[in-house]
Amino acid sequence: MFIDYARDHFSEAMKKHQRLTSWVVVPLMLAEILLAVGGFATNMYYYFSLVLLAAVWFSTFLLQVPCHKRLSLGWNEETYTRLVKTNRYRTLAWFSRLICLGAALGI
Repeated sequence: MFIDYARDHFSEAMKKHQRLTSWVVVPLMLAEILLAVGGFATNMYYYFSLVLLAAVWFSTFLLQVPCHKRLSLGWNEETYTRLVKTNRYRTLAWFSRLICLGAALGI
């Protein structure tokens, strides 16, 4: 989606995107960590899902957030490419976590 933003208004569009997305993402991430720490199972799938959740959070705050901050200053092809590339790993970790949670629940 960012690739389609007008370059002359890219900074403003990114700031708006970050502001609006935060209202959805932050509460969901907080709920996710509270539910994960609360624990509903005690098997290896549950514990592995916690490791994957930690990977997602580290990726988010160490890789994606800095990219978003740089992009909010203006379009940068290298930063955009890094954001897209690192998002793949975070998505894979989240999907793997979903599989582990399903296994933990016996689904």
